[in-house]
Amino acid sequence: MILPYLFRKADTDKFQTAFQTFFELSTNSKDKEEVQNLINDFSFFDENNSLPNIQLESPTGDLVDIAELLNKNNAVFYFYNAKNDVKGRVCSRFNYLVNKYPTIDFKFIHQASKKGKGSYFKRIPIKYQYKIPETSSATNFLVSNFSKLIIANKNGEVEKVYAGLRSVDMEDDLLELQKNN
Repeated sequence: MILPYLFRKADTDKFQTAFQTFFELSTNSKDKEEVQNLINDFSFFDENNSLPNIQLESPTGDLVDIAELLNKNNAVFYFYNAKNDVKGRVCSRFNYLVNKYPTIDFKFIHQASKKGKGSYFKRIPIKYQYKIPETSSATNFLVSNFSKLIIANKNGEVEKVYAGLRSVDMEDDLLELQKNN
């Protein structure tokens, strides 16, 4: 299956061959649709281009553009999706990364689920948490049932896109990002 591969690597040109092979060999239309949705989600965050215009809801209820959250530092945006993430493991890993890379701004973004809005997590400090409001155009683009991790530089450009918090390459990228802060 291609999904474990996605969770270990960043979205790069290497995926094209893997995706093509998957689509040729898989007979499960539901799996194909979900992988296609994830590919589309990845393309929404185009590497080496500016962050897309996404309105987020802060814990105070204010709407802010995702680019406004950079605070002149490099940043990591984690788009949580309850469908395929175990809440406890996600909270532990997110907090671990926040503590290990203190010069990087981390933001935990709750994706709107088809069953309604998720609540804020008690195990993650509220200052890191945001929601994608149901009225946001991002709900039309971020449609896969998988979480995404976006690394952005302080200029608001997307550096890397990952499917989750546990990629092998991600920590190397975070170390490099921290050096450049």
